Amino acid sequence: IIEGRLPPLHGDARLDQVTALVNLVARCWNPAPGKRPTAKTCEREVYWMDRVVPSSRNSGGSARLLISLGFMHIRHNRINEANDCLEQSMKIASSAHDEWAMATTHYGFGEVYRLRGQYGKAEDHYSTARVMYARINDPSPFASTLKSLADIHRKQGSFDRAVELYNTAQQIYSQMGDQPGLANTLNALGELHRIRGEASIAKEYYLRAHEISTRSEYPVGAARASAELGDIYGMEQNYPKAVELYKFAHDAYTRIGSRIDLANTLSRLSVVYWLQGNDTEAQESCFAAREIYTNIGDGLGIAHTFNGWARILWKRKDFAGAEEVYQEARRRYTEEVGEKFALANNSLEMGQMLLSQKRFQDAEEILGEASNIYSQLGWHDDYLDCESYRQLARRSIGT
Repeated sequence: IIEGRLPPLHGDARLDQVTALVNLVARCWNPAPGKRPTAKTCEREVYWMDRVVPSSRNSGGSARLLISLGFMHIRHNRINEANDCLEQSMKIASSAHDEWAMATTHYGFGEVYRLRGQYGKAEDHYSTARVMYARINDPSPFASTLKSLADIHRKQGSFDRAVELYNTAQQIYSQMGDQPGLANTLNALGELHRIRGEASIAKEYYLRAHEISTRSEYPVGAARASAELGDIYGMEQNYPKAVELYKFAHDAYTRIGSRIDLANTLSRLSVVYWLQGNDTEAQESCFAAREIYTNIGDGLGIAHTFNGWARILWKRKDFAGAEEVYQEARRRYTEEVGEKFALANNSLEMGQMLLSQKRFQDAEEILGEASNIYSQLGWHDDYLDCESYRQLARRSIGT
């Protein structure tokens, strides 16, 4: 180590599967002893890393190995690979009558369908898993299914039902002393209140999640809470604090090796840099996020980066370029990922740009599409905001 004669850690496909471990080893090899992680830090970081259950000769062990592999793929957004593992684990677990393995496989399928945006199928699998976990009296995964069901209801706008499920999960995690589960639920509650426009309540949940995650040395929870708090400070126009929190999350996700979360954080950084007027940093973060999204096949993330790039071009007054890129984001939202809320936001931004160009007829048409989507989804405040711009376009037509 002192002489620097070390084996390469990057560029090997096998090591790319264990990024968090590779990053930890690299830090342990730092030639400056004071910059190396402590034994306690190493123990905690290894504790949170992806792992698989060693296979045994019985079929139940094989099912659990496949489940662990499936969840590892899910965490790295390798959805097709995860689905393959889960299909195999379900066959083995069913033949072995391993109810825990069957329940956990159903939960895994719920995660797969959630990531694919097929919320009805996700809810069916989560509900089946919940019933099975209740039957075998396993409270921790039972609470996880409640939290995941709440996530589905939140995404579909059923906020009251989501809060009810989150609160029940929170009580179970608290009774068990499950700090990571509690932190994840608090982060989710924070997101729910942020979506509802209740930023001050959301902030309190995120701060609690961050405190619990830091105290229990749970890096994923701390990173997630930091990123969400960055959103809140961005809304408060405290951009330096937002950037600080995003960079903390960025560094944590880099160490952990969570590429999807790293890309999401870069995308958020791009927005804040854009709001600060730092176009160069905004562009770099946007393109870095797109590269990761492309590598992992995240269509929604790619579409978001096109929308972000269009925003940057608009600010540079490259209206033709911005419109072209907005249209590409719009195509992706419509044809590839079917994300209606993001499509509405895209239409609203594009309508605002057209208004600034005094293209009132075009603006009224696309703002009308955004209003219809917001109305269908029940996003009342966004609908009213969009309608105010639409009325301005209507009044300006023919003037």
